[in-house]
Amino acid sequence: MLEERKQVRGLRVGVAGPVGSGKTTLVECLSRTFSETGYEVAVVTNDIYTQEDAEFLRRRGVLPLERVRGWRQGGVRTRRFATMPR
Repeated sequence: MLEERKQVRGLRVGVAGPVGSGKTTLVECLSRTFSETGYEVAVVTNDIYTQEDAEFLRRRGVLPLERVRGWRQGGVRTRRFATMPR
């Protein structure tokens, strides 16, 4: 008989604001805090022009490299932050 596994959905959080308002710094702090308290964290950045924010988070060692994704596309500048209990 197979064990039943409870499916846990991840939490998604969006962070938006004007250039220089501290979005990436906020994501860095949240990522470190949640990672240290037992959550699995991944970050997807969305920037109109560059992948600068994703590169910043990778250089700072906020999360393992495979947990940070940068997307360069048109649209609103946002940061998505996801947590999932371990």
